[in-house]
Amino acid sequence: MRKLLAYSILFLLILASPSCGKKDSKRMPRLTETFKNTDKKPFGAKVVFDELEKIAGEVNVASRAKELPFEKSDDVAVVPLLEDDEEEEEKWTDAPHELFIIIAAKIYVTDAEAYDLIRYVRQGNDLFIAASGMSQEFLEQAGVKMSSIPYYLERGMPIYMDDTKVSLSLTRKSNASYSYFYYPFLNFFDEYPKKGTEILGVNEKGDPDFISIRIGSGHLYLHASPRVFSNYFLLTGNNVEYARRSLQYILRENTAVYWDEYLKKARATQGKSPDSSFSSMEVIMGDPFLKWAFILLLALLGFFIFSNIRRRQRTVPVKKEIPNDSVDFAETMGRLYFLTKDNKNISTKMTGYFRENVRTKFFTRLSDPISIEEDALRLSQKSGRPLEQMTELLNCIKRTESSDSVSDEELLMLNLLIEKFYKQK
Repeated sequence: MRKLLAYSILFLLILASPSCGKKDSKRMPRLTETFKNTDKKPFGAKVVFDELEKIAGEVNVASRAKELPFEKSDDVAVVPLLEDDEEEEEKWTDAPHELFIIIAAKIYVTDAEAYDLIRYVRQGNDLFIAASGMSQEFLEQAGVKMSSIPYYLERGMPIYMDDTKVSLSLTRKSNASYSYFYYPFLNFFDEYPKKGTEILGVNEKGDPDFISIRIGSGHLYLHASPRVFSNYFLLTGNNVEYARRSLQYILRENTAVYWDEYLKKARATQGKSPDSSFSSMEVIMGDPFLKWAFILLLALLGFFIFSNIRRRQRTVPVKKEIPNDSVDFAETMGRLYFLTKDNKNISTKMTGYFRENVRTKFFTRLSDPISIEEDALRLSQKSGRPLEQMTELLNCIKRTESSDSVSDEELLMLNLLIEKFYKQK
């Protein structure tokens, strides 16, 4: 039972380990790319959010999906982006102008959300998304194809960091580069609409990673490297100028600015309602391989726990009974008497056993032949028996040892005197 309790506690600690670790200021900060507006870690977005508030004034943080900005748009059918959008542009010119900013490691939206986002832009609003991975449905609606190249495939090494840079060209006359030391910026957009698209920045290889697409009366701004808006990048050198210039460019007479803290939570399965909360279990159960690996792990853990519930104990060896020497001696004497009728042999064995018993128990050795006065005095002092009793016993032993034959009466007397010696305390 104790083992079951210990295993259960260990399992719970493993599950809770990401949220129960103690803070240690001496450890290296976590490099998780959260891009939260309040996160001061290297890959939080505290710096860019503060810059946004300085430029825009008031910023609305959309942390839940009950009232996302693009959900307030009219219910209008959405069609894929066309080369000629003049009719759409004229239709939504009078719509309220807003800016919705999404900065995340990856963005996964449902099909309905993808339609709503494009419709939101068509109605005259601006949408800025910086993510290294985006939903395919959304990219198809925008007419864009993005290439996300893992850094280890480009460099040929599993872990590679280097001085990497991005360039910002918001106008043809201005082209500034910003660099830092980390994984290289390799993501880029390799397909986009020819009409209405403007390249605002490129990565270290010169491929476009920051573009602006005109859709209807609004603009869709896409950035393939969200790490350029992280605290680490912006606090390196004068890189904060990158975020400041980018925000100033997209903040053009916007009546309202929204910062997303909801859609950046990756929802692995499609078709979920916007107000569904994100859970790491949803990601695991949404992937068939992760799902079965998780189920197999739980099954193995359960088998290990319940197979060790039974108490394990070493086999207790059978303890052999201690032989009774007195009984064995009596049996031996009995056989000698009844089978051979050899009184001399019996008396010799009795006296020999008596001598050995005195030697081992009282640590004294009887003389051979026995010296009555010396041996009786020494044995009396050692055993605590009366001197007269010891003298009588030793006289009897001396007679049987010195004679060639022993009668029944002498053998019986010898036995009585020895038994009296053994029983007396």
